[in-house]
Amino acid sequence: MKLSKVGGLAAAAIFVAAACSSGSGAPASGGGGGGGGTAVKIGIELPMTGGEAPNGEPTAKGVQLALKKIPVPGFTITINQQDDAVNGKHQPNQGAKNMQTLANDQQVIAVVGPYNTNVAQAEIPVSNASGLMQCSPANTGVGLTKGDAAKALRKTNPDKITYVRVATTDDNQGAGTADIAFTDVKAKKAYVLDDTQGRLRPFVRSIDGVWSITPKGTGTLVGWAWTLHPKASPARLTMNVIGRMWKGYADRALVELETILMRG
Repeated sequence: MKLSKVGGLAAAAIFVAAACSSGSGAPASGGGGGGGGTAVKIGIELPMTGGEAPNGEPTAKGVQLALKKIPVPGFTITINQQDDAVNGKHQPNQGAKNMQTLANDQQVIAVVGPYNTNVAQAEIPVSNASGLMQCSPANTGVGLTKGDAAKALRKTNPDKITYVRVATTDDNQGAGTADIAFTDVKAKKAYVLDDTQGRLRPFVRSIDGVWSITPKGTGTLVGWAWTLHPKASPARLTMNVIGRMWKGYADRALVELETILMRG
């Protein structure tokens, strides 16, 4: 792997600090830490333009700040910046091309990115094949690191891990957030607002939901109440039927939630 060429411990320290940082600093186009010695680079692969800029720019600036704050004696560290946004939107194909560009740069020892899960799906095969370490500050997709889907992304070197992340996966976020909200914040209710999609869209203008979390015996009672707002008068006639269908869906969702919470 590339890290072995320049001293894995020093490179990893810079890399992890940079990946975990999302604060502001100098623009991400300049040099980095250290002074003199071996010239190495940290790659940045993020969406940096258009509507994606608010996601990529703060993270890139965090990398730049980390490199300034944590110099590594014996190394001059600069940045190889890549943008996976095309016409203002992140693109997996562009991300894969960028990762290949970074892998071809022999001075790049590690990469911070990507920001989006579908871009990571395109990039991991490239980083795995080249042995280039990458760390995402934001990916949450389960299949990037778990199960057969993750193994399929590592076809070249199935037993070598070159991709890591600092954000937890989607299957842990709900239970983890609920635990923090209830245990630490002492929250009892969560109000949910969301767009209406799928088969209900012709009938329902909006759906308001309220989660309630209350102690019960030695455990916790989780409740889920919804208000469905019909679009027009004809749609109101269907509310009783839709309500019964929704209750069945909600009941199944609560059973699944209970299974997840009990598993943790």
